[in-house]
Amino acid sequence: MTALRHSFVVLPFALAACHIHAGRDHFTVDGVRLDAKHEETLTLTSWPAEGLTIDSHQGDLVVERGEGQTTLFVTVHEKRLGEAHAHIENGKLVARTADGSTCAIGKVHLLAAGPLAGLTLDTGMGDVELRDVEVTGRLVGATGMGDVFVRGAGSPDSVALSSGMGDVSAHRFRCRRLEASSGMGDVELDGMEADEVELSSGLGDVDVVRSSGKSIAAETGLGDVDLLESNFERRDLSTGLGSVDSR
Repeated sequence: MTALRHSFVVLPFALAACHIHAGRDHFTVDGVRLDAKHEETLTLTSWPAEGLTIDSHQGDLVVERGEGQTTLFVTVHEKRLGEAHAHIENGKLVARTADGSTCAIGKVHLLAAGPLAGLTLDTGMGDVELRDVEVTGRLVGATGMGDVFVRGAGSPDSVALSSGMGDVSAHRFRCRRLEASSGMGDVELDGMEADEVELSSGLGDVDVVRSSGKSIAAETGLGDVDLLESNFERRDLSTGLGSVDSR
């Protein structure tokens, strides 16, 4: 697969919704094969007022602490090398070509000092990671297939983390409401503070360690539910097939 790197400033463009399939060396989006890709660097002079949504068709989404201006390294998939470009429009990272040809966002690496006022990370297939970057408002991390890991996110108001197939982990931050779920995978909380917590796994363990809050509801269809060294005023713990341990 051909690859190239470009640097661009942020410009407003839009991208229509599309469906994507991944081959060994290419993407196929809405029946169109994308054989080329390149990486672009976008620098934000200010954070979008409505927050930022990064929606990747396939690829890892990683947010890490960096100094200076917020910078995104974006992989863009396209039919012909260099014909598509990434932009931010109305708070969403998108890609398009001048003639409207099919293209797609791949992996994204975001470096920011924070705080970030509202952040949504969503990928069809790939891992979602946020490490030691403060987020305010709402934080969303979702993947169809892959792991979700969030650590040191500061004090967002609400957090929703989910994976269709993969583990979901939240570590060392506080929020008013936390939802974390996996269709097939483990769900883990460690060092968390949240008023309301809802955790679920269709197939996997649910583990809560050194965490506290007003209420917690944790369930799994097949697996164990463990609440250890944690303090919640109200508890609702259940498993279809497995054990429940609270101590």
